[in-house]
Amino acid sequence: GTGNGLGLATVYGILKQAGGHISVYSEIGRGTPFNFYLPRTADAAGRTEMPIASTPSRGKPGGDERILLVEDNGELREATGGLLAAYGYQVTAVESGEAALEVIDRGTPIDLVVSDVVMPGLSGKDVLDRIRERRADLPVLFISGYTDNVIFRHGLLAGELDFLEKPFAAARLTAKVREILDRPGKTSSAPTTQSSAR
Repeated sequence: GTGNGLGLATVYGILKQAGGHISVYSEIGRGTPFNFYLPRTADAAGRTEMPIASTPSRGKPGGDERILLVEDNGELREATGGLLAAYGYQVTAVESGEAALEVIDRGTPIDLVVSDVVMPGLSGKDVLDRIRERRADLPVLFISGYTDNVIFRHGLLAGELDFLEKPFAAARLTAKVREILDRPGKTSSAPTTQSSAR
């Protein structure tokens, strides 16, 4: 009664991306084991990921632009905001689409919005529509741990907009942010919308 269900959806997404699968068995009074299966890789040894809060080394993409981060998960909001700040960006982090629109309506200078897709209240698509009414030139990068099917049902197609699937390495996020900010006009592609009614 306290969670929002994102955890298992994220785990499922990670496993599918890696070519693995998950099995579940439940028995009354004995519990529910989840078994995760991942393919063996020949080059797994020696791989490293950049820590989320590390300071960027020389040559890593960074900047001083102003980023509005919209993420309802507190831990992810703190980690992602900390990462972007470590790369020099000025980050305003909020927990909802409504709060994001309040920041924009106050006239706070923003160069890029990084937003989750599936959130309570206004979804990422709702936020994008309302941002477009206020600032048509403001680019938006969507991030989500849900599968493509869920993204489709929320009126967004990952291939039609700037999108990163969670979990992502620090280098992927910072490179994508820099790519968007360096575009001529800095305008995010308008997404294709789909009706979720079935």
